Amino acid sequence: MVFLSFDTRAVAHLILPSRISPLSSHSCVTPQKDGNKILLFGGQGSGADFFNDLHLLDLSKTPLALEQLHAAGDPPFPRCSGTLTTVSVAGLPGMEVVALFGGSQGFFEGFSNSLCILQGDENTPIASAASTHRGLTWEEPTVVAASAANGVPDARWGHSAVAWRGKLILFGGSNTQHCFNDTWVLDVGVCADKGGDDPAAARANVGDLKKNPSRLVATWSKVDICETQRPPSRAGQTVSLVGDSLYVFGGCHISDVFNDLWTLDLLASKPGWRKLTVAVRISHPTHSASAIAHTRTRRDYYDQKGLFPRTFTLNVYSYQSLILVTTD
Repeated sequence: MVFLSFDTRAVAHLILPSRISPLSSHSCVTPQKDGNKILLFGGQGSGADFFNDLHLLDLSKTPLALEQLHAAGDPPFPRCSGTLTTVSVAGLPGMEVVALFGGSQGFFEGFSNSLCILQGDENTPIASAASTHRGLTWEEPTVVAASAANGVPDARWGHSAVAWRGKLILFGGSNTQHCFNDTWVLDVGVCADKGGDDPAAARANVGDLKKNPSRLVATWSKVDICETQRPPSRAGQTVSLVGDSLYVFGGCHISDVFNDLWTLDLLASKPGWRKLTVAVRISHPTHSASAIAHTRTRRDYYDQKGLFPRTFTLNVYSYQSLILVTTD
């Protein structure tokens, strides 16, 4: 297993001793309360092998190694191209859970819009429970739609999800029938009859799965976008959050592959997409790249498509294998 690591000065490959099978299209997330932990779920191996195992990479340990984790509850079905996102639980201050959404067991096996929650028992932080290898539980929350007219997101893979102010923001993706450019918000809270508006009563119900097998409720809301312009429907794009704005780069729709850059202000009274013009055009359309926002004004991309990485620089920095995009 190989991970790519980079800081502002260097890029390095980390070779990890592990018995984990070679993977593609798996999901990773870093708990917001501990940036030294990376959780890895599922993915596709060779052929039609799909996985639903859970691993931890603890960057504070030496030597680095992937540690397999075990969680109580019904595990999610094996899949690739789902998303893992850390979200808060409304009514339980300080509680953070991980939401697994969507994915597939291959093009011919269909796609999913299922939602599973990974949480620490007794309000234990996800990172702490993973580090001690105990107290993790999978749960399927009660899923509801904020609007009956909009419903919930369609089944998909190749979508993107980011954490924003304790919520999950979902964009794009595709299935056998459609490719999407929709934007959704997911809120996770405690069922009204499991504590109501009383945080102490709600917290008292957090740790007992046997008595409360479905204590969480997840609400999907579709973002009402001004119809001036929006990104073409796509899957395999990268989405990063900078402040309160989404940045969408690349992706594909059937044979069309994109190298465009779009932004959406989530705090706007009437959110609308805006296409950005970059000083140096990215010459090769890209999908299935990776992106991370590491300051409030910078996004980095590692292009996984070319055999010979290209160097692009939009300011004084220059990175081999990285495209650096800055915004004012």
